[in-house]
Amino acid sequence: MLRIPHLSLNKRADWEAGTSINIQISDAGVHLQKELKYNIDGHFFIPLHIPIADLASDGEGKLYLLDTQGSLFLLDPMTQSVEPLFPAGHQMFSPDVELLGQSDHWMIVQRKGKGLIMAAYATRNGQQLWSIETSKDAEGQPIEVLAWARDEQQHLFQLVRHFKNVTSEESLLSDIPVVHAYQYEIHSYNQRGILQKVLPLPERWEQRTDDINPSLTSSTSSDSWQIAVAGGTIYMSELQTRTIWKLDLKGEFTGFSIPEFGMTGHILADTDGTLYIGAYYWEPSNSANNPFLLAISTHGVIERVAGYSGRLDKMFYGHHRQILIYNQQDATVTILEKKRNTRTAPEYGGLPRGTLILPSADSGDEATVWHNMILEGQIPAETRVIIRYFASDHKRLLWQNQSYDLDNWLRSEQVPEQAKLKYVQEQWTALPPNPHNAFFIAAKGRYLWIAMELQGSGSQSPLITQLQLFYPRSSLLSYLPSIYQEGEADSFLERFISLFGHFLRQHHQQIAGISAVFDPEQAEGDFLRWLAGWLDIVADDSWSDERLRSYIQLAPKLYQIRGTRQAMQQMVKLLSGYTPYILEHFQYKHLLHDPDWEQALSPLYQDMPYHFLVVLPPHSITSTQQKEMLQRMIARDQPAMTEAELIILEPRIRLGRHTYLEINSILAAPSRLAIDDQSVVSYDTVLTDGEEQSVATFPFRLDNVIQLNH
Repeated sequence: MLRIPHLSLNKRADWEAGTSINIQISDAGVHLQKELKYNIDGHFFIPLHIPIADLASDGEGKLYLLDTQGSLFLLDPMTQSVEPLFPAGHQMFSPDVELLGQSDHWMIVQRKGKGLIMAAYATRNGQQLWSIETSKDAEGQPIEVLAWARDEQQHLFQLVRHFKNVTSEESLLSDIPVVHAYQYEIHSYNQRGILQKVLPLPERWEQRTDDINPSLTSSTSSDSWQIAVAGGTIYMSELQTRTIWKLDLKGEFTGFSIPEFGMTGHILADTDGTLYIGAYYWEPSNSANNPFLLAISTHGVIERVAGYSGRLDKMFYGHHRQILIYNQQDATVTILEKKRNTRTAPEYGGLPRGTLILPSADSGDEATVWHNMILEGQIPAETRVIIRYFASDHKRLLWQNQSYDLDNWLRSEQVPEQAKLKYVQEQWTALPPNPHNAFFIAAKGRYLWIAMELQGSGSQSPLITQLQLFYPRSSLLSYLPSIYQEGEADSFLERFISLFGHFLRQHHQQIAGISAVFDPEQAEGDFLRWLAGWLDIVADDSWSDERLRSYIQLAPKLYQIRGTRQAMQQMVKLLSGYTPYILEHFQYKHLLHDPDWEQALSPLYQDMPYHFLVVLPPHSITSTQQKEMLQRMIARDQPAMTEAELIILEPRIRLGRHTYLEINSILAAPSRLAIDDQSVVSYDTVLTDGEEQSVATFPFRLDNVIQLNH
């Protein structure tokens, strides 16, 4: 049970107490779950002077192009530059091959009867790396290759079949002819073309639905099969029966059909388990028109990939798992890029929708008349929010002839989500879409339940940040003459007058909470910076709200001691996190006139009475923006008629620069590298004869007192 004294929900914990269906809850609020989906990201053209026989991606943003003469080119779509790789007339393979690409080599797949020849060639010099021929099994019997594919590790897979004679005792003792059947297998090859595994498929494929009836006769064409491999899972599509089979890592073999769609023969598998299939609506009289791309998720949800419709002459993966679709008629390649879009929910038939059912809000009194609600958030175009509510004095629910606590029933994982949605949609009262300030009608009871249904588009989702519930019903009707107070409850006049009462109550709440506007602990964002401007604090984007609040709270004390050494130290520590070392002129002026120190200290410390240094240790400043901000604050707070210089120490000893023991320099133990009995040189000390003879360009340690004599 959710008890909120002021009945305002605006925190993550408030939303997480409810029951969510396809809803994501974050610190920003409530919105639809999102997932990576493919969307159109652009197009590019294939040069018209190259008659294309086939094309493939090199996996790095370029394309291999094979023309009708057998020449091979490398196309850069960004610049439209074409680089010749393999000349015409090479007689290594015919143009009637399928091309598979990779960054350092390409592969060709060529049919030889019912068998197959695969070969790989180096991109650098066109040399053949390996070649394999699949035409017979290990026993020398002929086999037929039905389909082939590659996975993300560039391993090759083939779906093959061969005849298997089925005999019995009756056939041996009689004239009954021998029955011929097919044995199906998956052959797996590594990147070097070496056979690794042979996976036999079940002899009798289990039928999952009445629509699955795979054709296992000799009349089945090898062109009707397509396979795809990803994540170790093998997918096989049989076009004639519109059936898809799946062989997973555990060896489980399952299948399903898509009878409402026809398949074009293009199939790709993603590592997340999603299957992409070229398809069209199954209309035998006009089946070849308007092909599109289907996405089938691991949950069995089938949906079209948004935005794409047209020819699919070839479909393959490109750079960074892009899907490239080649349209030979238009000589174009469409790029599909993965982007984060709203997730479609199986509970809503694959639509981008979700529902958050909040637990009961308890008014504490029976027969409470709930007044209205205010919803805050962002509702983009083409999206909607539907609010449903239900009020009652008790929390009992009768479902399937049993009584349940309604809150427990809504939270129960044993109750199907479809049953919860059906109950809410049929039994609860719905407000008009996208309500900002809505009046409850006939909401009477101690408890009130709210369900928020979010309806999104392909890329947009509503965002709910706050929900406020007002009770009991208050109306200015009691201030009117008694004749206006007659009539039924929830009359039009009462609802109309209640709007003005609500506006008046809002103004009263704002006036009562006006003190919070001037509280830096509650203000945030741009208003917090505006509030800091009252104290002459100019904050840029690098300031966090927490640091700015600390500065505002410390500002009164800093102004009392402004212009002093203590104020400068506190201000710099607040902005950098480190207490600075402040060196004033009186601390070192006696050394500036000492002949032994004058030459060394003059470049570092100026002989000016009103000049002082603000020294910070190494790594105290993490960005140029932070350093510039600190310099501005120091210049603003320095005493009148003085000049401050900010020094950020380097994490090393540099001769002729600022070097301070225990700050950016450490004296270590003696080194073994000895020059004489009295002097040693550390292993990482560098002495040069160049122009910067007084500067060591690499870090080093003073291991002992060093004195070098000429």
